[in-house]
Amino acid sequence: MPSLIKVRVRALEDLIYSIPMSGRYAQRLVLDSLGQMAEAVRRLSANGTPPYSVGQILAPKESLSEDPRYASLRQDEEALFFIGVCWDELKELMLKEVRGVRELAGAKVELTPELIREERYRDLLNGIARKVSLKTRNRLILGSVKVFDQAFPRYDPWRHNLNPQQIFATPFNVWNAFSPIKFPRSVFNALSRVEVLKAKFRTRMALIPYGGKLEGTPSLEGEIHLSLGGLDADTGVKALALLKLAEYSGIGVKTTQGFGSVSLKVLEG
Repeated sequence: MPSLIKVRVRALEDLIYSIPMSGRYAQRLVLDSLGQMAEAVRRLSANGTPPYSVGQILAPKESLSEDPRYASLRQDEEALFFIGVCWDELKELMLKEVRGVRELAGAKVELTPELIREERYRDLLNGIARKVSLKTRNRLILGSVKVFDQAFPRYDPWRHNLNPQQIFATPFNVWNAFSPIKFPRSVFNALSRVEVLKAKFRTRMALIPYGGKLEGTPSLEGEIHLSLGGLDADTGVKALALLKLAEYSGIGVKTTQGFGSVSLKVLEG
């Protein structure tokens, strides 16, 4: 049952943290809380089926410093981040364990989770749309997600058009890993008929740790408009269900590190 959890982060002492790195801080807060379960989560994520996604840690506007890369919280001030959970076994664990005193950027913080939305997988298979949009809530990296035996290279808008299957790749893998209803290869093949009407992105460099140092990686901010009108009705329902799941799973890669969070809007039913 996909779920969305909001986690309030209350500073127990003054702190300053990097906003671009805050998705990784959120990931660390989650993994530190999960204890023995953290290793199983890491293995699933390494296999291309991340059972959860996290967003960046969002501070109030008045907490932003003169340098837009950093936010500062004084004692008792709050920030928040969101966790999208796609594996039933994790929801209650997240609500139980991602709480209490943890450490963020060297300072003590108190975490308080709250369940704000949940839907059954079968209920996602309820609706149809001709045109939809996906808007990034934070940066996304359309990297080399593998589905069945098909791997997608990193999307480069200067070299080739966006393959619609690359948008669906992560939610498709997550759906088949954690939903009781499995989609066969034929469904994924049919998604190649989805039309990318618009991919309006700004490219930003994201700092990703590699081999003990930070390296710049191109990431994207913006909006994608898709037409599902070329699909038959049944496949269209499945395609829309996957896009609904994308609000929990994210799209692209590094979704457990604060990348790939999107919001869905139906433009034409």
